[in-house]
Amino acid sequence: MDIEEHHTGFDGKYWQVHKFGGTSVADASCFTKVARIIEEQIGIDHDNIINHDVNAQQNAASTSTIDTNLAVVVSAMGGKPKVTDLLLKSVSAAASRNEQEVDASLQFIQEKHNACLEALFGNNNDSSVLLFKAEKSKIVDELKQVIARDITDIRDILKTVSLMKWQAKRISELVSGYGETWSAQILSALLSMRAKERFQLWNENNSDGNENSSSYSSHHYFRYIDARRIITIDEDAIKDGAVCWDISMDNMKNVYREESTATFGSSSSDNPNSNTSNGTMHFVITGYVASNTQAVATTLQRDGSDYSAAIMGRLLESILIAIWTDVDGVLSADPRRVPHAYVLPEVSFNEAMELAYFGAKVIHPKTMQPAIMGDPQIPIYIKNTFNSSFRGSRIFTSSTTHTDRDRCVCGFSSIDNMAMINVEGSGMVGVKGVARRLFGTLETIGVNVVLISQASSEHSITFATSRKQAEGAKVAIEDEFHKEIKQSHITSVDVVSPCSIIAAVGDGMHFTTGVAGRFFSALGGAKINILAISQGSNERNISAVVFEDESTRALRAVHEAFRLSNTVVRVGIVGMNEIGASLLKLLETQRNKWRETFEVELQVCAVLKDGMSSEILVRQKSRVRSKNDSLTVSMYNFVTGGSSLLGAPASSVSFQDSVANVAKLQPGGFDVISDFVYSEVCAHNIIFDCTADENIGKKHIEWLKKGIHIVTANNTALSGPKEIR
Repeated sequence: MDIEEHHTGFDGKYWQVHKFGGTSVADASCFTKVARIIEEQIGIDHDNIINHDVNAQQNAASTSTIDTNLAVVVSAMGGKPKVTDLLLKSVSAAASRNEQEVDASLQFIQEKHNACLEALFGNNNDSSVLLFKAEKSKIVDELKQVIARDITDIRDILKTVSLMKWQAKRISELVSGYGETWSAQILSALLSMRAKERFQLWNENNSDGNENSSSYSSHHYFRYIDARRIITIDEDAIKDGAVCWDISMDNMKNVYREESTATFGSSSSDNPNSNTSNGTMHFVITGYVASNTQAVATTLQRDGSDYSAAIMGRLLESILIAIWTDVDGVLSADPRRVPHAYVLPEVSFNEAMELAYFGAKVIHPKTMQPAIMGDPQIPIYIKNTFNSSFRGSRIFTSSTTHTDRDRCVCGFSSIDNMAMINVEGSGMVGVKGVARRLFGTLETIGVNVVLISQASSEHSITFATSRKQAEGAKVAIEDEFHKEIKQSHITSVDVVSPCSIIAAVGDGMHFTTGVAGRFFSALGGAKINILAISQGSNERNISAVVFEDESTRALRAVHEAFRLSNTVVRVGIVGMNEIGASLLKLLETQRNKWRETFEVELQVCAVLKDGMSSEILVRQKSRVRSKNDSLTVSMYNFVTGGSSLLGAPASSVSFQDSVANVAKLQPGGFDVISDFVYSEVCAHNIIFDCTADENIGKKHIEWLKKGIHIVTANNTALSGPKEIR
């Protein structure tokens, strides 16, 4: 992670904030990965040091003096099921007096954490160093007691819930926050133990007075911090609570002073050079949890741990905030729907907010607010715990769309399960207060409006909301405007569902001509019917409402149109005569050129020998995208047994294995070949008819109606009866 400029933050030190989500701390092996990543941030290669690697020890000696303090924010243990979900489930079970489910959930949670502790600190762990055996055993016992005591407290709380048969929000927030306290304590203990192992080993190896020994005399201390001691929110300010920054900063100063005294024996103000003289202090902080202004435990709600990291970043005036998760970064589109989506190296705060609002789940918009409010602003990095060497994405003030106008759109996102409501009537034209009454009604019943579109004629107002809220919204609107409807001033309140909203996002769209034209041309070329359109004056977002079953095809079409991925063309060939064989050879030889020159990805998906054939050579679907996932001459030759037109089949074992992964004979003839060529998520599907078969010519009508282009020299289809032509 490249830092443009270093600035001193809280207490005159360089701070970095790293947040690890539930998937990053799902089990013992994940905790170990996280520990290695944290140590890498301060220039330590723990495994090589423990294995007596001289270079690693010297590197540690040279980098350990770098004045970098870490604040590590941790979520509750993830996996299936997640600890937080189980805790909330236990509260619901208690409210319904399901004691068996309460016991099962809490027992599973306790066993999950105990197993993690045994794997990390037990005598059977795979560590190459078995120092501090007694201390490790003590850590396991102490943390097990902490978790057992907390589980007992939870049981006592849930007894009250069961007696009252009432799932109070305050109780849910208190109980759901325990998971973060356990994972943070486990990680803090793990990092502290690894630091002690390195420190003792280094001192033993350099007890002979080696001149380098003093350079590693600095020790790294990892202090567990309950975020409820620092983060204070005003729950009455807004729905999800607003951070009380002044109070939180005072709390931070007090906690820092207390932890410094506990670590070094004196406060930081008394020992300003503590990082180099006595060691470096790092924090391991609970995510998600906070306190309100009455010092009562609460939570930061959805994506609270990411928000915790951002809050800590602003309080500590950190040089970066890194969000470690299980994806490589912010993607240009959902990879499950757009296979060629790629990681965006740079995204602006504004672009990230737009993408997050329209369905991208990597980061929540509220997480960026503290980073933007910081002085100076703080870059946010999205990194993959399980691919830590990958560069990830940087979210900051600029993006690649500022420098490359040809790629003025950084990405596309979508929201599914939406409904579009259209309120229409001549009585709305020029009448003041209609919009106020409409959206006031929706606010009263708690309907969230995602998109609004209105023509300048004021004849109709269209908006989009979630599918589950649509019917309630329709009823409320009809009730509010019942007089206008009765007098035919409003003629209809129509609901169209299910729909999806497709959004193109990019700062570079501002003052770039032709963006909207390219966007809508791509949708039109993919035969997508657009139900509504919306664009803000900042030109950062263009949104279109489409039918949900067409959303994947729409996403792929616009992604290709803005050169964020190659245009995919699916091809089928009927007739492996001299023309068909030459065509297959030509497509194979020109495929790379088309990809590099025109950004077109040709995929030969099906080949049928002739109209009498009962088997089709088809391209198999593969989870792994490859540049060689198209049928070739060699594949056809090998699978079908050879052809005088195509030469002898290849026979190497490696070639046979590659063919098995791509090509396969399937039963069927020309009547079903379109099923293997046509894909509703691909805008460009073509069948080359290289035969003179009248029966195949009769299938052209069906293929064209299905949305498949036909390229043919079959004159029976071109010069036959009028109904065929």
